[in-house]
Amino acid sequence: FRNKDELIVTLVEREVLSLVNVVKLKTDAAASEDERGYVMMRTMLEYYLMRPSVVSVAAWLRMRGSFMFDSIMGKIKIDETEFEKPKETVTNFPMTMKLFYGWLHVLVTTIFCQSRINGLSLDDCTDAISTYYKYIQQGVYKDEET
Repeated sequence: FRNKDELIVTLVEREVLSLVNVVKLKTDAAASEDERGYVMMRTMLEYYLMRPSVVSVAAWLRMRGSFMFDSIMGKIKIDETEFEKPKETVTNFPMTMKLFYGWLHVLVTTIFCQSRINGLSLDDCTDAISTYYKYIQQGVYKDEET
Protein backbone atom coordinates (compact mmCIF):
# COMPACT_ATOMS: atom_id res chain seq x y z
CA PHE A 1 0.00 0.00 0.00
CA ARG A 2 1.24 3.46 -0.85
CA ASN A 3 -0.27 5.10 2.20
CA LYS A 4 -2.53 4.60 5.21
CA ASP A 5 -5.65 5.80 3.39
CA GLU A 6 -5.17 3.20 0.65
CA LEU A 7 -4.81 0.48 3.28
CA ILE A 8 -7.98 1.53 5.10
CA VAL A 9 -10.00 1.87 1.88
CA THR A 10 -8.87 -1.61 0.80
CA LEU A 11 -9.83 -3.11 4.16
CA VAL A 12 -13.27 -1.47 4.06
CA GLU A 13 -13.76 -2.68 0.47
CA ARG A 14 -13.02 -6.22 1.63
CA GLU A 15 -15.52 -5.87 4.46
CA VAL A 16 -18.20 -4.55 2.10
CA LEU A 17 -17.56 -7.41 -0.33
CA SER A 18 -17.74 -9.87 2.56
CA LEU A 19 -21.04 -8.36 3.71
CA VAL A 20 -22.46 -8.52 0.18
CA ASN A 21 -21.43 -12.17 -0.16
CA VAL A 22 -23.00 -13.10 3.19
CA VAL A 23 -26.22 -11.26 2.32
CA LYS A 24 -26.34 -12.91 -1.11
CA LEU A 25 -25.81 -16.36 0.39
CA LYS A 26 -28.62 -15.84 2.91
CA THR A 27 -31.08 -14.15 0.53
CA ASP A 28 -30.61 -16.82 -2.14
CA ALA A 29 -32.21 -19.26 0.32
CA ALA A 30 -35.27 -17.02 0.80
CA ALA A 31 -38.56 -18.40 -0.51
CA SER A 32 -39.96 -15.14 -1.91
CA GLU A 33 -39.10 -11.55 -2.76
CA ASP A 34 -40.76 -10.35 0.44
CA GLU A 35 -38.78 -12.82 2.52
CA ARG A 36 -35.58 -11.80 0.70
CA GLY A 37 -35.91 -8.20 1.87
CA TYR A 38 -36.45 -9.21 5.48
CA VAL A 39 -33.56 -11.72 5.39
CA MET A 40 -31.33 -9.02 3.92
CA MET A 41 -32.16 -6.62 6.76
CA ARG A 42 -31.61 -9.21 9.51
CA THR A 43 -28.35 -10.46 7.96
CA MET A 44 -26.95 -6.95 7.64
CA LEU A 45 -27.87 -6.10 11.23
CA GLU A 46 -26.20 -9.24 12.56
CA TYR A 47 -23.10 -8.55 10.45
CA TYR A 48 -22.89 -4.99 11.80
CA LEU A 49 -23.30 -6.24 15.36
CA MET A 50 -20.42 -8.69 14.87
CA ARG A 51 -18.21 -6.07 13.18
CA PRO A 52 -19.42 -2.64 14.37
CA SER A 53 -16.30 -0.72 13.36
CA VAL A 54 -17.08 -1.32 9.67
CA VAL A 55 -20.00 1.11 9.75
CA SER A 56 -18.15 3.97 11.43
CA VAL A 57 -14.98 3.59 9.33
CA ALA A 58 -16.94 3.38 6.05
CA ALA A 59 -19.00 6.45 7.03
CA TRP A 60 -15.85 8.38 7.94
CA LEU A 61 -14.16 7.48 4.64
CA ARG A 62 -17.25 8.37 2.66
CA MET A 63 -17.52 11.78 4.35
CA ARG A 64 -13.86 12.43 3.49
CA GLY A 65 -14.48 11.39 -0.11
CA SER A 66 -11.91 8.58 0.15
CA PHE A 67 -14.39 5.75 -0.16
CA MET A 68 -16.73 5.58 -3.10
CA PHE A 69 -19.11 2.63 -2.89
CA ASP A 70 -19.64 2.72 -6.67
CA SER A 71 -15.95 1.90 -7.18
CA ILE A 72 -16.46 -1.60 -5.78
CA MET A 73 -19.71 -2.36 -7.61
CA GLY A 74 -17.70 -3.90 -10.46
CA LYS A 75 -16.14 -6.34 -8.00
CA ILE A 76 -19.51 -7.60 -6.79
CA LYS A 77 -20.78 -10.61 -8.71
CA ILE A 78 -24.47 -9.75 -8.90
CA ASP A 79 -26.79 -9.77 -11.90
CA GLU A 80 -27.57 -6.05 -12.22
CA THR A 81 -30.60 -6.70 -14.47
CA GLU A 82 -32.46 -8.08 -11.44
CA PHE A 83 -32.04 -4.73 -9.71
CA GLU A 84 -33.47 -2.69 -12.56
CA LYS A 85 -36.84 -4.46 -12.31
CA PRO A 86 -39.68 -2.37 -10.93
CA LYS A 87 -40.64 -2.97 -7.30
CA GLU A 88 -44.34 -3.15 -6.55
CA THR A 89 -45.24 -0.90 -3.63
CA VAL A 90 -48.37 -0.44 -1.54
CA THR A 91 -48.73 3.14 -2.78
CA ASN A 92 -47.71 2.40 -6.41
CA PHE A 93 -44.71 4.67 -5.96
CA PRO A 94 -42.34 4.05 -8.90
CA MET A 95 -39.23 2.32 -7.57
CA THR A 96 -36.62 -0.13 -8.82
CA MET A 97 -35.37 -3.08 -6.80
CA LYS A 98 -31.98 -1.34 -6.61
CA LEU A 99 -33.54 1.71 -4.97
CA PHE A 100 -35.62 -0.51 -2.66
CA TYR A 101 -32.61 -2.55 -1.47
CA GLY A 102 -30.57 0.64 -1.10
CA TRP A 103 -33.31 2.09 1.07
CA LEU A 104 -33.40 -1.09 3.20
CA HIS A 105 -29.62 -0.79 3.65
CA VAL A 106 -29.96 2.78 4.91
CA LEU A 107 -32.78 1.72 7.24
CA VAL A 108 -30.72 -1.11 8.77
CA THR A 109 -27.68 1.14 9.15
CA THR A 110 -29.84 3.73 10.92
CA ILE A 111 -31.28 1.08 13.26
CA PHE A 112 -27.76 -0.14 14.01
CA CYS A 113 -26.44 3.38 14.71
CA GLN A 114 -29.41 4.17 16.95
CA SER A 115 -28.84 0.92 18.83
CA ARG A 116 -25.26 1.98 19.57
CA ILE A 117 -26.26 5.48 20.66
CA ASN A 118 -29.23 4.41 22.80
CA GLY A 119 -27.98 1.06 24.10
CA LEU A 120 -30.70 -0.98 22.39
CA SER A 121 -30.55 -4.76 22.59
CA LEU A 122 -30.53 -7.22 19.70
CA ASP A 123 -34.19 -7.95 20.47
CA ASP A 124 -35.01 -4.23 20.21
CA CYS A 125 -33.28 -4.06 16.83
CA THR A 126 -34.96 -7.18 15.45
CA ASP A 127 -38.34 -5.90 16.67
CA ALA A 128 -37.68 -2.63 14.86
CA ILE A 129 -36.77 -4.47 11.66
CA SER A 130 -39.89 -6.65 11.91
CA THR A 131 -42.10 -3.61 12.51
CA TYR A 132 -40.56 -1.55 9.71
CA TYR A 133 -40.74 -4.45 7.28
CA LYS A 134 -44.42 -4.99 8.15
CA TYR A 135 -45.00 -1.30 7.36
CA ILE A 136 -43.13 -1.70 4.09
CA GLN A 137 -45.32 -4.64 3.10
CA GLN A 138 -48.69 -3.37 4.33
CA GLY A 139 -48.34 0.38 4.60
CA VAL A 140 -48.27 2.52 7.73
CA TYR A 141 -51.97 3.39 7.65
CA LYS A 142 -54.13 0.33 7.38
CA ASP A 143 -57.82 0.58 6.52
CA GLU A 144 -59.58 -0.83 9.59
CA GLU A 145 -62.45 -2.26 7.53
CA THR A 146 -60.19 -4.66 5.60
